Parts: sequence; structure tokens; C-alpha cells
Amino acid sequence: MAARFNAVAVAPREQARQFAELQRGLHNHLLYLEDRQNLGAPNPPLENYESLNDQPDAPRQPAAGPGEIAQARLPAQRDFWPQRVFTMFFVVFCIILGMRLMVLPWSPDWTANHLLDYYPPLRNLLGLDMVRGAVSGVGLIDVWLGFNTAINYRENG
Repeated sequence: MAARFNAVAVAPREQARQFAELQRGLHNHLLYLEDRQNLGAPNPPLENYESLNDQPDAPRQPAAGPGEIAQARLPAQRDFWPQRVFTMFFVVFCIILGMRLMVLPWSPDWTANHLLDYYPPLRNLLGLDMVRGAVSGVGLIDVWLGFNTAINYRENG
């Protein structure tokens, strides 16, 4: 029974190893094609790569052509715009919300609003400097998050 368990556990490892070798080979081939393209040499045809099946009668699967690989690796330029717009709105939202959270606890509106008239203990709690400082600290973290997102923005691809 132990041999049967090992045989089942080894097959996925072997398949994962073969898949990793195939990925390394494709990656090296892409780097080779990029180097040749930068030198102005024509691209050689891609070789056929074997499938991951260990069965001898399994058909060989041809690799994609150079154009198909480039399309699969790099999304179209218009695909970056939703990410750019979302990031821009996220940064603006974080900075505005953070600035509001840093200033609002120290303004008179923080405790002198009609919503807290019905809850005097909550008004006393929100009037504590510790609570005001904690809310301002959350605002500072929010501003930092917005600036950090803007500074470290990278497009996938």
C-alpha cells in the first residue's frame, strides 16, 4: 500500500517538473527571439514542443508562433486604461478621505452636531483627545496609502 501511495505522489511531481522545464525552454526561446529582433535578424521558426503526456502515442502539440506568444505575453495598450483610471481614482479618494479624517476630529463639527444630541456618552467618547488622535492617525495612514500607491504604480506586462 505504501508503494501505491508513492506512485500516486510521484506522478504529479514529475509532471510539475516537466512543466517547469517547458516553461524555462519557452522563456529562453522568447529571450533569444527578442535578442535577434533587437539585432535586426529574422526570426527562426519555433520548434515543436512535446506535450506533457508521457504516452508515446499522444500527438505532439506545436508551439505558438512568435506573434501569438507576443500577444499572449503583452496585453494590448487599451487594456492598461481601466487599471490606470482605477488607480487614479483610488489615489484621489485615499488622499481626500485621509485629509478629511486628519482635520475633521479637531474641528467644532466633530462633537457639535445634532446626531450626537441623542447619545451623550458617545459625544463624550468622541471628545477625548485619544479618539481624535486615533482618527487623525487613520487619516494619515490613508494619505500615505494614496501617495504610496501613486509612487509605486506599475503596469502589468
